[in-house]
Amino acid sequence: MKKSQVYFIMYIVLITELLVVILERDHLMEKEHQIKKKMVSSIADQYKRDVELSAPIPYSEWQIGTDSVQIPVNATGLVSDEEKKSAVYQIKSEGNRGPGGGAFPALLTSEAPSGPYSIIKDENGNASLMIAKATGIGDYEFTVTMKVKRQLPTYLPGFLLEELKKASGFKDGAEVTTKPV
Repeated sequence: MKKSQVYFIMYIVLITELLVVILERDHLMEKEHQIKKKMVSSIADQYKRDVELSAPIPYSEWQIGTDSVQIPVNATGLVSDEEKKSAVYQIKSEGNRGPGGGAFPALLTSEAPSGPYSIIKDENGNASLMIAKATGIGDYEFTVTMKVKRQLPTYLPGFLLEELKKASGFKDGAEVTTKPV
């Protein structure tokens, strides 16, 4: 075999390998695009849903004189960590009465300092009404609402944020108040 024939064969092999690499890259880019599209669609669907509250234990009985009582309130529809941190819960009591002795505040918020009644938030955006010590006998009715400023996740790159805004119809900074529970 001549030297030129060997070089020609090596050239053909090199071109073939290059074509294989290009085809693999194109295939992976197509998969990446599909994954990105599904991810944006999934997050956009979450932003289209309403923010809602639920009380998993709507009725409960307490023993008088116990150390403390905790009533959980769950939030659904909070998407980004920023929303979960900035959510503000508000609790009202029917007739400003509470089982913790003394009057229940006119409006108890999760931003208020701790006292006989306080709201404790967790990292998932859920909260609990904490009653330091149940001392009053009776039926008590509480109404809970939550206010939150809708925010997109900060960990997404700019081009994905723009796609997410278009897909969800997101209005930056829109403040949402939930229906009372």
